[in-house]
Amino acid sequence: MKTKPKGRVLAVDDEAMQRDIIREALSIAGFEVDTAPDVASAKKLLKSRPYDVLVTDIRLGEQNGLELARFAKALDHTIEVIVITGYASVETALEAIRAETFDYLQKPLDLNELMRVVERACARAKAARRSKKALEELIESGKIAPLFTKPKDIAPGEAKITHLEGGKGEAGAMDRIRNKLQTLKLLWELKESGAITQEEYEKLKKKILEGDL
Repeated sequence: MKTKPKGRVLAVDDEAMQRDIIREALSIAGFEVDTAPDVASAKKLLKSRPYDVLVTDIRLGEQNGLELARFAKALDHTIEVIVITGYASVETALEAIRAETFDYLQKPLDLNELMRVVERACARAKAARRSKKALEELIESGKIAPLFTKPKDIAPGEAKITHLEGGKGEAGAMDRIRNKLQTLKLLWELKESGAITQEEYEKLKKKILEGDL
């Protein structure tokens, strides 16, 4: 019986040998791996199917892997990005952080380290999707109203607050308290899984505790 892949990875590198090495190593580790030689090809794949992890070289010919990282996160905020570089510097490390990358690996690539990092990144992406799905199911069930909206065309960090439901009187007050506690727990899980940023978490938590929601 065919074993279910640990996760789906897109590896992007303009060097064919490097792509093949990464694909082979991650396939042996149990991941389903697609590869692309440039930003344009990678964007087509990212739009065509969901990936848990994007592994990309920073330098892709005349193009920049961090631009691809930002595109991937805007398309699906739960995807985790691992960047690889042979030209390590403080500036590129800071750029990688700003692009919300999961990790930053240097060449020559340690394949064992790559597999460990991809494993952690994949687990975090899956946890983020589970938390997001749980929140969506609660919203659909009517137990809570949407806490924030973050459609694909809204950039990371621009989530918009809505409200919590609650009736009147003592029963309504208890419902509001339960909703707040439940929402705070969900917020924590979303932050821990990476589905929302620390800044989003703090803003939302403050609004809930101050009674603005």
